Amino acid sequence: EVMKAIMKNRILAAALAALVFSGTAGAQSLGFLNINSDPSVVGMGVVSAPGAFSAENNIAAVALSQKYFGLGFGYELWQPSTIGNHIIDLGAYGCIAKRVGIAINAKFKNSPEFAGTNNKGGFAGNYSPKENYIATGVSVKVYDGISIGAKYKFVSSDLWEKTKANAHAFDVSAMYIHKDIRAGLSVENLGGKVSYGNDNEYALPSLVKAGAWYKFLNLEKHGLGTSLEAAYMFAGDVMADVALVYNFTSLEVRGGYHFGYGPNAIASYASVGVGYEIKGFGLNLKYLFGSKTLANTMLIGVSYNFQKRK
Repeated sequence: EVMKAIMKNRILAAALAALVFSGTAGAQSLGFLNINSDPSVVGMGVVSAPGAFSAENNIAAVALSQKYFGLGFGYELWQPSTIGNHIIDLGAYGCIAKRVGIAINAKFKNSPEFAGTNNKGGFAGNYSPKENYIATGVSVKVYDGISIGAKYKFVSSDLWEKTKANAHAFDVSAMYIHKDIRAGLSVENLGGKVSYGNDNEYALPSLVKAGAWYKFLNLEKHGLGTSLEAAYMFAGDVMADVALVYNFTSLEVRGGYHFGYGPNAIASYASVGVGYEIKGFGLNLKYLFGSKTLANTMLIGVSYNFQKRK
């Protein structure tokens, strides 16, 4: 287990469980890879419209974007009621040809300092665990409304002075967009195992997820749409999301519920959010509640999308 290697440094067990497994205890490492930090997304993001964080949500969507390029910045206070992790999320995409798009995403998670002890029980100083990744990939439009994408991620996990690991992971995905319908499919976190400097290796939190979006009310100024997403983790855990989004011209109001079952899944929670866009600039807020683990988690982000494609 990852925890056995970490406990050689005797860091507080409860705190480490939250750091490694993103809100629930479990056997896999790098659970933060499955945290979606896009403040404009209600669910897991596999059916999200093309945008600044498409490299995080579903990179296949980029080739179907109606804009030339976009940038985004997000900040997330994750688990403030229990741990209080700070997550910075950066995203960008560009359509470099009629059928080809590229995107990049970087995420940096910093945790509060924890006191450690040495093998003799003495104080070994404070340490602030960190987990980061940078991802880049390409999306290709293969037919009208249909695209595929692939993404590479380099992951760094620094939990203690001698408890560090790097990993290489890959995603493959597909996207379908036609008028008021979107559908997405993604297989994520494929790759080798992770070692924290001991003799054991640990699996990446690999999963497959799929979803659909339908905007069933689309008037001149008003709109109402819903989405349903589901994910199966290779470790046997399952997750699902349902969302409802109302828009009035450039204002969106969002609400949803995330269900997580199993020790490696993101814990269940409800969420509400709001977004506003003017002249390509967007501002998004999201708040999580209804969960002992994730209650009061907050996300805020800004984005810019440049010029509509012809």
